[in-house]
Amino acid sequence: MRATRRPELLSKWLNMKIRSGLLTSAVVLGMALPLALPVVANAADGSTDATSSSAVTSAEKSASVEVTGGNLTFTRDDSGNVEAPSFQFTGAEASADAQKGLKIAGNQHENADGTNATDTYTGTKLSVDDNTGTGAGWTVTAKLGEFENSDSTHSLKSAVLHMTKEAAATNLTAGGDLTAGGDAVSVFTAAKGAGLGNSTTDFAGSTLDLPSAEYAGHYVATLTYSLTSGPTA
Repeated sequence: MRATRRPELLSKWLNMKIRSGLLTSAVVLGMALPLALPVVANAADGSTDATSSSAVTSAEKSASVEVTGGNLTFTRDDSGNVEAPSFQFTGAEASADAQKGLKIAGNQHENADGTNATDTYTGTKLSVDDNTGTGAGWTVTAKLGEFENSDSTHSLKSAVLHMTKEAAATNLTAGGDLTAGGDAVSVFTAAKGAGLGNSTTDFAGSTLDLPSAEYAGHYVATLTYSLTSGPTA
């Protein structure tokens, strides 16, 4: 009897150990699985971040500067004189006949009374500085007064000054005929979008027509230049 139950008891004891071992393994696995899942998820997130990011190899920024507009003015030479011509003509004679095409002998600023002016520019060029930055263009007009002698007892009626250009840049118009005692005339014009910076024209080829010059003497007429923004119509 005792010998017969011993193998049976041993068998039951082994079965219990096996079951106990399985249960313990199941418990261990069950505890381990929840702890392992976050680790796997974190590894997946790290992989996604690494895949979506990339190295920056170029970037667009900007550089800027504010450009301020300046003035529209006649150019001045190194001595501060306005570069606009006066004219001194030669070859006229006392005569009742018309005398045309009198040529300039030189350029010297003179006041209406025949004395030299303080502006000592003696060139034949008319020069404009447009630093406005607008591109509006500009116009120079000239008005010629009456030619009168030194004591204003005689005048040269209806004399005509032909301001003839020697040279002018593209998109600039220069030249005009000024009647003594008449209205102002456009003599130098920059079209819209032209004349920016410095512009110069040369009136060395100008001439004077006299309808008559009956009295000898030194005659002077005031020549007034005006500079305005915008071309003439």
